[in-house]
Amino acid sequence: GLKKLGAAGTFTAGHFKVPIGLEELTSSRFTTFMERALCSQAFAPSRENGLMLNNNFGTDGMVGVFGMIYRYTTSDQGNVTDDGSTSFAVRVAAFFLEDKDQNRVLHVGFGYSYVTAIDNSLRFRARPGVGNIARFVDTAAFDSNDASIFNAELLFHWKALHAQLEFYGVETSDATEASFTGW
Repeated sequence: GLKKLGAAGTFTAGHFKVPIGLEELTSSRFTTFMERALCSQAFAPSRENGLMLNNNFGTDGMVGVFGMIYRYTTSDQGNVTDDGSTSFAVRVAAFFLEDKDQNRVLHVGFGYSYVTAIDNSLRFRARPGVGNIARFVDTAAFDSNDASIFNAELLFHWKALHAQLEFYGVETSDATEASFTGW
């Protein structure tokens, strides 16, 4: 990565998390629950090979803007599984009402990712936190050229109160025009 690139902010290249989804981007050490939500597991692209620019703006960097070009569906080790599934993601996240003395913050974020299908086939699935049992959220593979993934996130923290809401919407551009939502 390269830092302090003026208005471009920070440039990162490699195998890392795609900037979409608060729960997906949060370390498992700091998630609200022991397991990540099934919609987050199913729809957030997770770790992919790519190039990203991000920067923070406003007072004390209260607004973050992220843009990434990536290869959709690389393996957990960063191995590319096809010959050209270039995708992109953008994310804007902001903090409001931040008061460190009161231990208070309101976070609002929006993300979008356009993914190109591998061999004109998409599949969305999630595994329960136990990890070794069958996936019970699974669309199975279906014909599609691409998909648009929308994400909205809201987090409020004040002293011991912590509330988080996240929404995913997926629209495909295949003949059946499949769509999925999760929150």
